[in-house]
Amino acid sequence: MLLGINMLRDFPDEERADGDDPTKGWRIIGLSLACAVDALTAGVALSRMGSDTWELAPVFGVTTTALGFIGTRMGKKARFRLGQWP
Repeated sequence: MLLGINMLRDFPDEERADGDDPTKGWRIIGLSLACAVDALTAGVALSRMGSDTWELAPVFGVTTTALGFIGTRMGKKARFRLGQWP
C-alpha cells in the first residue's frame, strides 16, 4: 500500500520531460531478475517445508483473486475521491 501511495505522489502531471522511460533498459532487467529471485526463494522455501504444490496452488489462486478484486474496488473508490487520472 505504501508503494502505491508513493507511486501516486511521484506521478508527474505531464509527460516525463527528461525522456527517461523506466520500462526500458537495465532498470527493467534488474526488476525482472529481482522478481525471479524472489519467486525462486519462495519456491525453494516451500519445498523445504515439505509443502505439496497441489495443496498450495489453490490457496495462492484464491488469495491472488481476492486481493486483485479488493485492489480494483479500492482503485474505483479512490478515483472518485482523488479525481480522474490525467
